Amino acid sequence: MEVEVKLRLADSHSHQKLTALLSPYRFQTLLQENLFLDTPSADLAANLAALRLRFYNHDSRCVLSFKSKPTITNGVSTAEELEHELEPSLGRACAAQPWRLGLVPSNPVSDRVSHLLGSSSADVGVFGKLVCLGGFRNVRNVYEWKGLRLEVDETLFDFGVNYEIECECDEPVVAMRLIEELLVNNEISDIYKLFTGPIGLCLEVRYAEAFNLASQSLPFPKKHGHNEIPMSSKPDDEQRNSLPLFSLICKIGSSLFYLSYNAFTEIAFKRLAKKEE
Repeated sequence: MEVEVKLRLADSHSHQKLTALLSPYRFQTLLQENLFLDTPSADLAANLAALRLRFYNHDSRCVLSFKSKPTITNGVSTAEELEHELEPSLGRACAAQPWRLGLVPSNPVSDRVSHLLGSSSADVGVFGKLVCLGGFRNVRNVYEWKGLRLEVDETLFDFGVNYEIECECDEPVVAMRLIEELLVNNEISDIYKLFTGPIGLCLEVRYAEAFNLASQSLPFPKKHGHNEIPMSSKPDDEQRNSLPLFSLICKIGSSLFYLSYNAFTEIAFKRLAKKEE
């Protein structure tokens, strides 16, 4: 079970100030690429689940992850999480051709996904239903601070940059207090706890943010000259056009919006921009 605190930083200035402050505690820096998979009819999303391939540091490592059954209470999120290590070259092949996941030896992730897709066994036919939805890249600085492992992310999208703090821990209430004290005492701005208060209110904020961004009516940090994020395993145009976008968003549900907000939002923006053209 994954339990973590998540807070969003206001802008690049807040991110730079925080990383400078934490620099004596830096443990490592990770370059991550995240790709999400689902069926064109969003069967995983309909079951409040997300399937992700994550590549680390230019394909030095690859992890296949499954998340589901999330709950959100007072800024602390919990979710069922299963992981399975893949050879990076195999991970790339599976991102380009998801049916190849059926060739991977039996593991908890494949078995769980197969069950959700209505099969008693993980095979090529089951995983042939999946498509790669795309994803995002991020730079994650990891710090060992006051007994916590803080992960400070700079996530690059086609439409801007997002800055966030994550902390997976056994005592999230204590971690939340320590992190908030760090931010307040050093005058570092955070926009909001991502999951504080009623879920409905949280979702209204996130949906409004997404669609206001699409219409350029909400200020958002620019990418400072970055071109489109290069993704080596993006789905082709035919796959993208086969995704029923708005049906997909409706099926995500309140909790899954947390799990795969980044991947689905990127698709939404691209489809909306294409319509406007």
